[in-house]
Amino acid sequence: MSSPRTRRFDEARFGMFIHFGAYSAFKGQYGTCRDAEWIKRQCTIPWSEYEAKAATFNPVSFDANAIVQLAKQAGQKYIIITAKHHDGFAMWPTSVNRWNLRDHSGFSRDILRELKTAATANGIKLGFYYSIWDWHDPDFVANLPVYVTRMKAQLQELVTGYDPAVLWFDGEWSESNPTNPWSAQNGEDLERFVRGISPQVVINNRVVKRRSVDGDFGTPEQALAGSPPSIQLQESCMTINNTWGYAAWDTAFKSATTMVRDLATLTSNGANFLLNIGPTDTGAVTAGQADPLRGIGTWMTANGAAITGASHTGLVGQPAWGRVTRKGNKLYLIVNAWAGARHNDLHRGRGTPAIPSSTPRLR
Repeated sequence: MSSPRTRRFDEARFGMFIHFGAYSAFKGQYGTCRDAEWIKRQCTIPWSEYEAKAATFNPVSFDANAIVQLAKQAGQKYIIITAKHHDGFAMWPTSVNRWNLRDHSGFSRDILRELKTAATANGIKLGFYYSIWDWHDPDFVANLPVYVTRMKAQLQELVTGYDPAVLWFDGEWSESNPTNPWSAQNGEDLERFVRGISPQVVINNRVVKRRSVDGDFGTPEQALAGSPPSIQLQESCMTINNTWGYAAWDTAFKSATTMVRDLATLTSNGANFLLNIGPTDTGAVTAGQADPLRGIGTWMTANGAAITGASHTGLVGQPAWGRVTRKGNKLYLIVNAWAGARHNDLHRGRGTPAIPSSTPRLR
């Protein structure tokens, strides 16, 4: 499973997902219809209206340094941002078409470049989400080989221009409205193409058809990887509320306690946790998203050794009172509920003890 190429990814355990694009300009609402990053399709918005709204997209409040610092404080070791979602809108100044943030919206800054610079300066790895399925390009349905040529040109720009650590593909499944003709053969060809540009880039399994032989890691969505991986590395991607992109009405933010427990569960199963935020239409991160991340950071400051670089123990089962992780010759006990305690440690805002000095070394 783990290889020299994937070792750092496997040890990171915790990353930030960012869904941000032209869809964010709708704030999750079109008339009485509600959605987020799928709002174009789910709310049947005509392309003329969608393109007009995208032209007003002005992420002036996007602060790459602040976002990277938020991720770093939370103990996240990598960031994945949507470079292109299903609506085909590119979040960098691509030369392949004008359906991008600079040429269509007139926004002169390159926010992917800003994020890359800030991430590198802070020791955070940056990766890009790229949707194979493209609603906007008619050749995706009418002439897939022509579309693939343009897609590869964009990926060439992203890989050579920004040197991403991860490429996180999506949209490979069979679908209609519009029809998705992507095949396993198409995916295998794309994976070979990307490897040819950057042999060290880590790629998810959605580049092909989510088979165990596709890419470097599996991608359970909105679900915790339930057992240690036996064939392929695993990364569970989950939202901090209920939507991926920004929806002003979705304020059901998870608590730091819930997410720390999810992180501990995934680490104990040898899986990564990719936790998503959706910046507002102007690019700001709301307090509802930032505050729980800071809460996780407080816990990680005291107990991050039990997460980063840790994995499943291979020695003991998981107890009812919490989770056990292993790093080298140490076990870490992450306690959710002390026997007889009225409140668990997380609710009191203190990290659980990692591992007492008296814990025996593993042999």
